[in-house]
Amino acid sequence: ASQRAKLDPDRLVLIDSPDEAFVGGWTGVRARLLVIPQRWMQLPEHALVAALYRRRVIAESGAHRRGVLGAIAWNTLGLALVLELTGADVATAAGMLSMVAGMTLWAFVGVLVLPSPSRAAVFAVDRAAAQKVGTSAVRESIDRLDRWQDDEAQRSARVETIFHPVPSRTARHARLLAMSSSDDSATVRFVHAHHLARHALWLSWASLSPISRAVHCNVGRPALWAMLPGD
Repeated sequence: ASQRAKLDPDRLVLIDSPDEAFVGGWTGVRARLLVIPQRWMQLPEHALVAALYRRRVIAESGAHRRGVLGAIAWNTLGLALVLELTGADVATAAGMLSMVAGMTLWAFVGVLVLPSPSRAAVFAVDRAAAQKVGTSAVRESIDRLDRWQDDEAQRSARVETIFHPVPSRTARHARLLAMSSSDDSATVRFVHAHHLARHALWLSWASLSPISRAVHCNVGRPALWAMLPGD
């Protein structure tokens, strides 16, 4: 399947996770290794090829790198603002607690504002993959992987806009069906930063914010704390 997706098999690392929502992903800024859950072996081959090809698009388009660097920039900006506004001295216990409290609030702001650009990247990657491996294969991979995660076929626009960096499968299907036949409609652009919202959550561990372990998708599920659920 990886060969059909034109991915070097030596770059894949197969992980048997106890949580069915674990989807793995690229590791490092340069996306050198791709973690794949062993559960994916249950997918039909064409759906598996589509899922792997999406991962290839995420890496080769730079969307993964932009997501990681964007998350670093977001957390760095938050830290600078917190230290400036509170005057906290992190060399003291009180200053450290002030920093943690401020960065927890900043992480919550990220939970509210970063899902929108993250969803745009998911839509763009879906379209780019569908153009190469077929819309039906991408749609089936979306359906099967989503059932192992949130399993919410449809959400209200307000709830999705505020809280969900990965669009519902109904919304993703609609975007694929509306896809233009022109190449331009299936381009992953510079503005598409894949999983910006969830990379920012994971990297907020550096500031001791507990939110990365307490969002709806992974609370009480430690197998998802290092690699959060995704698309």
